[in-house]
Amino acid sequence: MFKLIRLIIKIAFALFVALLVMAFFTNPSMEDFKQEVRDQLNSKVNEQTNNPSLGYIAKLGLEFTDQVVEKMVTRKNYFICSVYSVSLPDGEYRYLGAFYHFVPLQEKNPLDIIGSDQTQTN
Repeated sequence: MFKLIRLIIKIAFALFVALLVMAFFTNPSMEDFKQEVRDQLNSKVNEQTNNPSLGYIAKLGLEFTDQVVEKMVTRKNYFICSVYSVSLPDGEYRYLGAFYHFVPLQEKNPLDIIGSDQTQTN
C-alpha cells in the first residue's frame, strides 16, 4: 500500500516539475503581448470597417500600435508566467500571460469594447 502511495507521489511530483518546466519555456514575452494586441485590434478594425477608405485609415492607425503599447504596457516576469498591466485613461487593465496565452484579470477587456454598443452610443 505504501509503495503504491510513494509511486503516485513520485509520478505527481514528476508531472508537476514537467509542468513548471513547460510553463517556463512558454512564458510569453513583451513581443508576444504586442502581437496579441495587434492581432486583436486588427480583428476589431476588420469587423467594424465596411468602407474601404475607413479601413485604410484604420490600418494606418494600427501602425502606431507598437509605439502606444510600448508606452502604456508594463510587464512583471515571474518566470513561469507574466503579468501585463495596460494603463489607459479609464483605468488599468491586467493580463496573465502563460503557456503563450493571455487571460484578462478583470471582467472588462478594453479591446472587447471597441465596436460594441458602448462606443456607438458615445
